[in-house]
Amino acid sequence: MLDAAFVYAKPQFTSTGLSNNNRQCVRVLRKAGFGAETLTLDEVGDWTEFILKRRPRLIVFGALCIPPERLGELAAAHAETAFVVRIHSNLPWLFQATAEFPGAMAVLHLARERHNVFYSVVNPDEATRWQAAGLPVVALPNVYGGEIASTPRAFDGPHPYVHLSAIFALRILKHPAGNVLAAATLNREVSVKLYVQTGRSDSPKYVQQICLLANACEMLMPCEPYRRHDQFIEWLGDTIDVGLQLSATESFNYVAMEHMALGIPVVASRAVGFCPWQVDYEDSRAAAQTAYNILGDYQTCSHMALAAARQVAAKNEEIFLENIRLLLDRKEF
Repeated sequence: MLDAAFVYAKPQFTSTGLSNNNRQCVRVLRKAGFGAETLTLDEVGDWTEFILKRRPRLIVFGALCIPPERLGELAAAHAETAFVVRIHSNLPWLFQATAEFPGAMAVLHLARERHNVFYSVVNPDEATRWQAAGLPVVALPNVYGGEIASTPRAFDGPHPYVHLSAIFALRILKHPAGNVLAAATLNREVSVKLYVQTGRSDSPKYVQQICLLANACEMLMPCEPYRRHDQFIEWLGDTIDVGLQLSATESFNYVAMEHMALGIPVVASRAVGFCPWQVDYEDSRAAAQTAYNILGDYQTCSHMALAAARQVAAKNEEIFLENIRLLLDRKEF
């Protein structure tokens, strides 16, 4: 019997926020002794055959990847399985609607009718507000199941460059222009190379504009998304000195967490609440100054990054596992 299956639509890129999120959830569950897998919809295939063969106690759908009508059919036919639609992001999913999917409100309506259907958000306080209104909403925070380094990193100064990362999909909400401007401002004090994943965007023209801006400052180091996530982590540890994550909105930010778990300090916006170095996402000068200060006391900052990573990982894992157990036991929230 399978305790939990985390299912999502096949992403355009091998490593995305959602695919990484599901991998981390499964890692945490396996470490806690649960049988768990992450699967794409294509890998599942026929739902009836999959459920009868694998007998999952819990199926978690990532980011509205199943139409409510089909979810309702599965819930009615397989009362012994709990079904969760999990929103891993703070973006306004509740009111997003398409011709194929009328929006998350339809899931909430279905959850009121079916005892084995639940809607999940990442913020425990938000879940509490929905529960107070009588809605079957559960908090499943974003978790990190990877290794966290035991010792801080050292930095002996630019040789001859400081290597910064701005690793995210090039979309407006990630505020890539502000990250580039912060790097360019720091570049006036120390020589900088800025690594940007130019293959991750919905808009090739937007990528072109960001690259032109970085190239104008003679610091762009374009890099493509790695096909395997472990390759990305290895590259990160071998290459980057300081990370930049000046996004307008975040629900967790796995890239910041992955930097910090390696002892790499990250200058982030206030949306990345677990990061020790936060600035206003539009204040590129403050971000540059913060990065410069980090370079001046790098080993202390590396120690702070590791401590913050351990703290948020432990806190989110505790809430996540507690609520997974409640879902498996079909208890009240």
